[in-house]
Amino acid sequence: MISQIYQTGFLLVFSLLISTAFAQNDSILVGKVNRAELQKDHFGQLFLEEYKQYHPNNELLENFGSDLYDLEIILVMATWCHDSQLQVPRFFKILDLLNYNTSEIDIYTVDKQKLCGDFDISNFNIELVPTFIFYRDGAEIGRIIESPLYTLEKDMLMMLND
Repeated sequence: MISQIYQTGFLLVFSLLISTAFAQNDSILVGKVNRAELQKDHFGQLFLEEYKQYHPNNELLENFGSDLYDLEIILVMATWCHDSQLQVPRFFKILDLLNYNTSEIDIYTVDKQKLCGDFDISNFNIELVPTFIFYRDGAEIGRIIESPLYTLEKDMLMMLND
């Protein structure tokens, strides 16, 4: 009798875990998206929590010049990826504090095979996500891949000053 109770409990917990995993998979975005789409569903909850919690280094932010506003930025990320869940909200918070127009960022979300649905992103040479690619006058000036070397704001500032 007790073993049947344990088996039933195990099956209940197992079923709950499986259904939760599938529910989270439903919120995986694939394709070209905008910021508003990132701030919906499961990823949106994670986005808003990390956005609120992250406090960029204000001293570093004061060193950004107007060169930032001339950059084109491409972001390749995955809503299922832990590093994207951390770094993408932080990135947007930094850009918001610097008054960068984030609606101009091209955002591509990928599946676990790093495919972007109907969009061919092979020319971006993505190996890890998130990948933040920075362009000036059509030429790539640098990338932040997966996690920053120091912090996003410091890595971005070093890239701008090179």
